[in-house]
Amino acid sequence: MGKAGVGNQYLSKSLVTPTAGWKSYLVNEKTIQQAAGFRQQVLDARAPFSRDIRTSGNVAVAQIDIPDMPKSMAAHSKIDIGEKSFVGKGSQSNFTHMILPNKAGDKISRNSDSEYKILDNLADKLGKNTDAKGAVTIFTERAACESCLGVVDQFQKKYPNIKIEILDNNDVMLIPRRKN
Repeated sequence: MGKAGVGNQYLSKSLVTPTAGWKSYLVNEKTIQQAAGFRQQVLDARAPFSRDIRTSGNVAVAQIDIPDMPKSMAAHSKIDIGEKSFVGKGSQSNFTHMILPNKAGDKISRNSDSEYKILDNLADKLGKNTDAKGAVTIFTERAACESCLGVVDQFQKKYPNIKIEILDNNDVMLIPRRKN
């Protein structure tokens, strides 16, 4: 008798016919596993910093699958100059960003958002190589705002052969434990 297993992707055609529902389950299971790894990357990236950086702002990490590019990148909304595990602001000449209010109602220039910093730094590295192919998955603690989603659209228009996926942690900040 055949088995249907997610881990080894073995499906017996006589017992289980893949459907759209089955395929989405596989994607969701992959996403759950991927998110666990991303959460650990966020914790590791925050860990060596001061209490302020460890306990505030937004962190995004990216898995990059583009030839000749770094395999990963991380950014913090409060770090503008690259330091330790975080990139800083890029050239800021690649994309148009918005000025949007934060939760307190203060208007914030969204070129300091972690998702913006990752895409801007990546665009700096790609330069005029608009034929580059690959994929980027960005995991962010907070849901991407309208400005960052607009930057994703701009990135994909500039680099149409690079697929961008955004995952978020449902606005849950990941705070590492202080090492003794």
